[in-house]
Amino acid sequence: MWTVEERHKAALFEVKLCELESAYFQYRRQKGELDRAQWQGWEDYIKDWMQYPEFRTAWDRGLADEFDQAFREFVERDIKPYLPAGDRRVEPNPAAGAAG
Repeated sequence: MWTVEERHKAALFEVKLCELESAYFQYRRQKGELDRAQWQGWEDYIKDWMQYPEFRTAWDRGLADEFDQAFREFVERDIKPYLPAGDRRVEPNPAAGAAG
């Protein structure tokens, strides 16, 4: 069961994940237009977000199910296993734009 605060945060995280998923598919479809260095910036940005405990918890508690299977598999295979140990102490700012 989600608390009201958790639902509000999950809604903000869902918006951020839509942005990240869109970048993922843009890269997959247009590899020649979004070079590898630029994509690496997006991968790092996704890893940054996945380091936040509340973001990762929302993903694991079902938010992931709202996204395309290929994007979910990418996050589980290429992002989560490479996250550093420990959690960030500062809350993410869902309104922040992408780096890179």
